[in-house]
Amino acid sequence: MKKATLILMSLVALTFLFSSCHHTEPDVYNPKTKLVSVTCNSPYYNFQLSYNKDKIAQIVLGKDVYSVTYDGKLITEIVGVNDDEAARLTYSDGHIAKVEYYDDGELEYFQNFDYSEGILSHISTFVAEKAIAKGKDFTHSSLFSHLFDAEDVNAAIKSTGKDFGRSLDGSISLYYDGDNVVKTVSSYNTLLGENRTTRIYVYDSNVNPYYGLPYAIAGIKAYSPNNVVSLRTVVTQTGIEIGDDLDVYLYTYNDKGYPVTMLDEDDLYMFTYTK
Repeated sequence: MKKATLILMSLVALTFLFSSCHHTEPDVYNPKTKLVSVTCNSPYYNFQLSYNKDKIAQIVLGKDVYSVTYDGKLITEIVGVNDDEAARLTYSDGHIAKVEYYDDGELEYFQNFDYSEGILSHISTFVAEKAIAKGKDFTHSSLFSHLFDAEDVNAAIKSTGKDFGRSLDGSISLYYDGDNVVKTVSSYNTLLGENRTTRIYVYDSNVNPYYGLPYAIAGIKAYSPNNVVSLRTVVTQTGIEIGDDLDVYLYTYNDKGYPVTMLDEDDLYMFTYTK
């Protein structure tokens, strides 16, 4: 499993327990303490956010730089400064409704978002036929790879094969305990049958610095107010288990309860924040 994906995952339910911690202003990121960067002992990993007053103005993913466009307080477009990758966001009632991902001007992938009582419950995924035909590797694309299900989509494309000849449809269902996403189930129909990934999360009681960021920036991890301390991932193909992994994450925190470092099996990640 690619460990770096968890950090930016992008990381919610058919049943919910409600509390007051959910965003009062949907899909607007403006906490008093804002995430500025996540760096790692790996030279290939880099995540940075720069701000213009209270708004995210620029994103750095690895070596790639992206500019951010708004309509009022809502992000509508994330565009590569050095390449042709782009994400376009549309909203309904202040919530993200659809994200479209483009490469070289061609639509490769989009997701529709469904809500229950204003809380994200389901994401439908569509991978364009052209992306499958050319064997698109989403985990090698900066704008795609940090999202929660990039590895799932990539695995499904590999299972499907370049000659499948049609689009690839999938879904992610999200399950909560209180405000945290405690389980997600991703499924994609491939030539070999259903590819299903179930992820089980356990959390600490401290502040998740990604909470409230737009999905196109932080993935599903933006929907839980606390930090993941363990993640079990079970993968099945046509009902047969083909993988079962457990990842554990160790944190140190500052006096405000925000992570300062996070250690996984392979790497040490370091967080910085606005003053």
